[in-house]
Amino acid sequence: MIVRSIVGKLWVTVVAFTVVVLIVFSSLLSQFVSGFLLNKELEDLVILARSAAQVLLSAADREQGRTLTELRSVIEETKDRRLYLVFGPETPELPQGLRPIAASAEFRPVWSGESVKLRTTYEEGEKRIPVLVVASGAAVPAGKGAVLILEP
Repeated sequence: MIVRSIVGKLWVTVVAFTVVVLIVFSSLLSQFVSGFLLNKELEDLVILARSAAQVLLSAADREQGRTLTELRSVIEETKDRRLYLVFGPETPELPQGLRPIAASAEFRPVWSGESVKLRTTYEEGEKRIPVLVVASGAAVPAGKGAVLILEP
């Protein structure tokens, strides 16, 4: 009965148009918020990596191992993060799946002391795992290297 009247057709048209507009705007807002949160998380990881590099740099040589262990425990206890201290793409401490990332052209600025943030995937066994990788190059006590933080 409503569909047969002009007012009913107008009402259905307005409701349908409103639903379509809300779906489009919610999709755009979802993409914006997702991108914003990802960038915020990457910036927080960069700050964390730089801070970890500064802590390691300020630690005395005999205390560096203990400091690294404490840093790992603090960083890795939250959000399933992993901390690596690397001195080149082929560092033995770096898992096999991360070595191609460390050897990539995108990662090269790290070895000259800069910071890099990547959203990528790496292989662990047969699985491809999406991760956020942040590295901060620094003159760590054992030589020129980088602090690498990985967050799945």
